[in-house]
Amino acid sequence: MMPSKEKESEKIDGSRNVMVKEHLLFKNDRHIRKVFEALNEQRQTARFTDAVLKVGLADIKLHRCILAAAIPKLLENQDGEDESLLTVKLEGVDPNAVEVLVQFAYTGELSVSAGEVLGLYHAAKSLGMKEVQDSCEQFVLDKVLPLDWMAVRGFAEQQDCPNLMTAVDKFIEEHVGDIYHKKDFFQLPRLQIELASTNDRQRESLDSENLCNFAINWAHKQLEEGHINVRGLLEKTHIMFLTADGELKECTLEDLDAEDENSKLITTEAQREYIRYTSLEQLSKKEVNSSDDEENLTELILQKNNNNKKKRSWLAEKDFRLIGAVQSSDSACAGVATVAGVLVAISIHSQTQSSCNNSDSADLSIGEDWVLVAPMSRGRCSVGAVDLNGKLYAVGGYDRGDCLNTVEQYDPQLNEWMPVSTMNSPRGRLGAEVINGKIYAIGGSNGHTELSTVEVFDEALNTWKFAPSMLQCRCSFGTGVVNGQIFAVGGYEGPRNLKSVEVYNPEKKEWSRVAPMNTERNNLCVEALDNKLYAIGGYNGWTCFNTVECYDPAEDHWFFVPPMKTHRRGAGAAVLHGKLYVIGGSDGTNFLNSVECYDPTINEWKIVASLNTPRHNVGAVAIGDHIYAVGGFGASSFLKSIEYYDFKSDKWNCFVL
Repeated sequence: MMPSKEKESEKIDGSRNVMVKEHLLFKNDRHIRKVFEALNEQRQTARFTDAVLKVGLADIKLHRCILAAAIPKLLENQDGEDESLLTVKLEGVDPNAVEVLVQFAYTGELSVSAGEVLGLYHAAKSLGMKEVQDSCEQFVLDKVLPLDWMAVRGFAEQQDCPNLMTAVDKFIEEHVGDIYHKKDFFQLPRLQIELASTNDRQRESLDSENLCNFAINWAHKQLEEGHINVRGLLEKTHIMFLTADGELKECTLEDLDAEDENSKLITTEAQREYIRYTSLEQLSKKEVNSSDDEENLTELILQKNNNNKKKRSWLAEKDFRLIGAVQSSDSACAGVATVAGVLVAISIHSQTQSSCNNSDSADLSIGEDWVLVAPMSRGRCSVGAVDLNGKLYAVGGYDRGDCLNTVEQYDPQLNEWMPVSTMNSPRGRLGAEVINGKIYAIGGSNGHTELSTVEVFDEALNTWKFAPSMLQCRCSFGTGVVNGQIFAVGGYEGPRNLKSVEVYNPEKKEWSRVAPMNTERNNLCVEALDNKLYAIGGYNGWTCFNTVECYDPAEDHWFFVPPMKTHRRGAGAAVLHGKLYVIGGSDGTNFLNSVECYDPTINEWKIVASLNTPRHNVGAVAIGDHIYAVGGFGASSFLKSIEYYDFKSDKWNCFVL
């Protein structure tokens, strides 16, 4: 017979049977922690683990039961079979962030730096860890957003985080008065408008918000009707006026020639010169009319990489929206907006007599004393740009496939170009340097074959003469001068990409080989700084580089320094006040207007102000306190324009005082 429960609980004390009904209660607050600490130790040594997360090249091992309890989303698509080892592949997330989340699953705690929070946010969102995601979002809003609103907004758009996007746009709207003169604002693509008018009262009655909305509506209409593409919209300054209907219209040659006093535009001489120049330039540009080409061009600029989100129409009303605007001066306003889905900075300057001499608004205005930087006589791509006695020489290059032997000289003091003697051979994709007061035009292509020949220009005689040839032909290579000697670096010869380097000694009048680079590079840029040579970016036929190598002639040795933030080929390089600037180029997909600066004292790269126009295969040279970007290819035409960088204001200028 089975004993009763009371019998089971009996305890014998001496001769008496005592019925004990109380229960022993024991609680150890450290027990769960000790168990999970032991499990975490097992995980770290891969002991008793039966699951693995494959993230990129990393294998993160853990226990299946912990995975099921802490990150159930990862098991939603598993078939439930009892396999000895469960393998889950993760794509598009940072392995370090996943490791942090797994650690959290075992410990309930995590700690990451502010720079790692966005990566953790993305991983937590992908893995369905809502509490961690919410904590990351709050940290981003409290700590990261005020310091780097542009990075947060880019992240919110890319990862489709509407709540975060709304918060960022609210921040921009509330702080646009603080944002518009900061570096982040100038790094945005810019819709730049110089406002002329036939009606001063009409213009003065408008506030900054109205003007910015007029600009957005005009841009929307231009894109919708196919008059311009997004790149063309944002790559130049638009001289405009307000019509009687209260709409913006871009000034044309016909508007300048209007005879009716009521319709005559109030413009400066600089504006009139600019209208004539851009109107004539537009006639020579190849228009992008194909809807396929337009879609591809727009996609390049918008850089939409979310494959899981349905592609939206870039002409939707929601993609044309003013986020915030501010009156930046009596004659200027600024704003932040989305135009065709692109976050842009808007700057509108209303030309008045008082603004012509107002230095406080010089960063947004073009006064009566400002004139357009004189363009070259023709477009030049892959041009040699050098400084000889304070004057800029544009040497060779090519235009629409034709390699050039022509040379032009620019005087920054007079803002004038004049021709000088032509070279003996056409040369594009060449190297150009100055030593001992003479210009050397080195290698390149004549349009049919790569060259090893070298020519030297004597300014006093205005003549070019041949000098000793390089040891091998080189095209799309880089050159630099260290200790009075010219180094020719990389490039290509026929089908071969080169990592070889040679140096020219002008006293011995001979070339000799030195240590090769670590990487084959063509379409690179090269510059000398602190008696060392830097080989920057480039291309090897299938990969566009962001890596940078440095050559120490004393050691005859190449070594890597920190890479650029952007992959670049066909960029220009120049040194100004002890820092190395890398300008424009292409990342293999987009033509770039971005610029980076390397400071050797801290061994770091940083982003500085962008060019006004994207420039691929651009020439670059420092003269005085400025860096000049010369010619290049601007996505639809070979450029004859130049612009210069003022490091004091951190701005590229198309006009000179």
